[in-house]
Formats: sequence, structure tokens, C-alpha cells
Amino acid sequence: MRQGDALLNDDVWQRLQAVMDSRATTGPERRSGTHPLLGVLFCGTCGGRLYQSWLSPGPNRKVPVRQYRCAAKAHGRACAKPAYVVAKPVDGYVEREFLAATGNREIIEVVSIPAIDHSGEIAELEDDVRELAAQLCKLRGPAADAVGGMLQSRSDRLERLLAAPVASARTKRIRTGVDHAEKWTSAESADRRQMLLDAGVRVVVGQTTRGARDVEGRLSFTMGDPHRQ
Repeated sequence: MRQGDALLNDDVWQRLQAVMDSRATTGPERRSGTHPLLGVLFCGTCGGRLYQSWLSPGPNRKVPVRQYRCAAKAHGRACAKPAYVVAKPVDGYVEREFLAATGNREIIEVVSIPAIDHSGEIAELEDDVRELAAQLCKLRGPAADAVGGMLQSRSDRLERLLAAPVASARTKRIRTGVDHAEKWTSAESADRRQMLLDAGVRVVVGQTTRGARDVEGRLSFTMGDPHRQ
């Protein structure tokens, strides 16, 4: 938060804030450089991500105001008209649109099941069995007993693997009995963001003239197929 006389104008201040937020490494929300809608909000001019920043207190603002804005310039990219918007109404809009589309749909978890294939171990065991069998023919007494035991152990293991089923890698869809609205209500900010990303939610923020208050009129909400979830 700035105090005292302003040394930087608002544009420079906000650009610095955007860079700091995107690079921050401390704090509950900043450890990974994220904000609630990072990767969901995009600039309507350049298509770049919108980052979280803060409008500093001034003559018409007693407290800092959280906002989302295009940080193209701060990241060395060109953007003719960087988008910016107050954060709170955008958060509410995204939540409402997302839950309207998916809220009553059950969450289906997709679990990856690895392949079952022992071909590598089978090849090694076959080599061991051949080598041990060749050694056994040349040995007598305790040495032969020891090698014979090793040969039997590997032969038994080889037999079990040859009889084991082989399966390709696959995925399994599991019903959770929980819908998106229920999960959203109990989820932390980072988990909500992941839900939006998993559903392919994308919100484009269009331009506005200074002082315009129609925030939702500037927002375009799209998402992937909600039936996937």
C-alpha cells in the first residue's frame, strides 16, 4: 500500500503490482503466483492473461481496491488497449455463470490405471534361469544346492509372471455422488480455480471507457463441454 505523496502515477503503480503479483513467492495465495481466476481471465485486446493488482488509495478511494488487469507491458508484450476491471463483480459473475452451467451435474473422477506388463522382468528371469541352469551342470555339493535353490526361486517367479494377465493402460470414470455446487461451496480458492480450469472456463474482458460501471457487459463467458465433468 502506498502512503504519503504519490511518487508513481496509477498506470506505473498498477503495472508494478501486476509483475509483483505474478512473481510473488510468499503468502497463502501468492506462493504459486496465482489469483482466484488466473488462467481463466483474458484480455479482449491481446488475448493475454489478466493478473491481480491493487488500485492504491487516493482522493476517491479510502482503501485499496483489488482488480484484474492485462500486464502485457510489464511482461514485455505489446497491447494497444490493456483490459482492466474491478475484481469483486468479476468473481461473482464467473461463479454464477459456472454454477448455472454445471452446478447440478455430478462430478465424475477420472482415474488412470497403469498398464500391467511384466515383459521386462520376464526377459531378465529367462536370462537368469538359463545362466543358473548352465552353472548348475558344473557344480557339486553345497555350491550346487545354493545355485539350485536360486534356480528354483527364479523359475517359480517366472512361471507366475507368465501366467499373469497383461493389460494396457486405461482410465476409469468414478461417480462421486457430489455435484459441482456442493464441491464449490466447500472448496478453497485454489480448488475453485482448478474446477474452472478443468471445465475449460474462459472469460474475456472487453474494453471500457473510464468511469463506466457496466462490468458484466464487458465479460464473455465460455467453457468446455460440461458433460465431461
